[in-house]
Amino acid sequence: MSLKSGIDFFRTVTFRLAIWYVLLFTLSSSIVFLLIYYRLSSRLKSQVDLDLLSKAKEFKILYQEQGINALRSEFQREANSRGIRHVFFLLSTIKGDTLISSDLSLWKVKRLFTKALPTRLRFDTISIRSHRKARLIFMPVDDNHVLVCGVELRNMEIIQERLRETFGTALAIILILGGLAGYFISQKAMSGVQRVTKTAIQIQKGGDLSKRVPLGKEGLEIEDLVKAFNKMLDRIELLIKELKDVTDNIAHDLRSPITKIRGITETTLMGDANLKEFQDMGAKVIEECDRLIGMINTMLEITKTEAGILELKKEKLNINEIIKDAIDLFYPLAEDKGIKIEEDIPPEPVLIYADRSKIQRAIANILDNAIKYTPKGGKIRVAVNSLNEKASIIVEDTGIGIKEKDLPHIFDRFYRAEQSRTSPGTGLGLSLAKAIVEAHGGKIQVTSAVGKGSKFLIVLTKW
Repeated sequence: MSLKSGIDFFRTVTFRLAIWYVLLFTLSSSIVFLLIYYRLSSRLKSQVDLDLLSKAKEFKILYQEQGINALRSEFQREANSRGIRHVFFLLSTIKGDTLISSDLSLWKVKRLFTKALPTRLRFDTISIRSHRKARLIFMPVDDNHVLVCGVELRNMEIIQERLRETFGTALAIILILGGLAGYFISQKAMSGVQRVTKTAIQIQKGGDLSKRVPLGKEGLEIEDLVKAFNKMLDRIELLIKELKDVTDNIAHDLRSPITKIRGITETTLMGDANLKEFQDMGAKVIEECDRLIGMINTMLEITKTEAGILELKKEKLNINEIIKDAIDLFYPLAEDKGIKIEEDIPPEPVLIYADRSKIQRAIANILDNAIKYTPKGGKIRVAVNSLNEKASIIVEDTGIGIKEKDLPHIFDRFYRAEQSRTSPGTGLGLSLAKAIVEAHGGKIQVTSAVGKGSKFLIVLTKW
């Protein structure tokens, strides 16, 4: 591993998570040990005090019942039994004068009694040889005498020392195993992020936007990240595809109006210098330019709508009113062609949540398409149905129909079926209608038969 790689490793989230894991685990383990150590030490100390209290009570009863000589013999017997290095017993006056005692040759306790002894039951801890400690109990037996019992705390200190050693060893093991476990867990948790990074680098190097990050089992958060990243790639891929399509369409389909503008201008300039001809040329150029601008604006609107970046000003709408307004708008055109429009709209409101202007435009494009390809004397039926949570709009005509091979492409931009190429149009109306409907979470379908007509179905979610 190079120096730079080593430095980079210490800057990784994986390393930092592992360090935090070790620190928190060590801290929690230390707190638990301190609590256990404190409780055990308190229990040991309490047990020592209970033993001293029990022994002092025995001596007090013995002194009160059998006298000082019996107490002296019991001191010697008890001290020899438990070891004169570990315990001592004495009877002293309140002023500190020792009357009787066990063997005190290994104890330096006389200095404790230079002052008057306590007249109430009391426990105390003193330092003895080699910095060791002993626990004492002072128990008055009458108004003038006090029993003093002491026990070395060496056994308790050994237990406490063993506890500290055990914890030290356990802490070292925790640091090692905790570090490894923390690194493994953080590495596992960050594997999803690493997959995202790897995929991003592959796309950056190869430019292949079709790559996606595979889902893992690291957890819901990483799964959400991967899904969001893949959705972002879907959106980017769609935008790139839309940009390519728009570029191809501009290069292919806009060539015709531009060529026409150039031809009109060239023909006029090569003819007689006549004001009327120049005026006609200007009018035709403006007409073609307007048509060109309309095509470009429609293409951009379709692209934005399909990419999901077109702002929709949604509100509660009665679809029945929008349908009736559209029929009123196209009624004169249908009447001029001798086409009858039939309405099948329920009297009760059918509410949807949509952008009014966009939905109006989608329906207008469908109606315009139906009128355009329905011959004189034909009929168009417009119906609205409401079922559960869905509202459906049907535009059915008795027009020329669409060939089966053209149906899959009818919503493609600039696509015009063979039998419709003689009619005016850009081939963008149905594409825009589809984009708008799908942007509202709906769907649009078409069924058709040549010579019998077409049926467009729009399904939207109700309010």
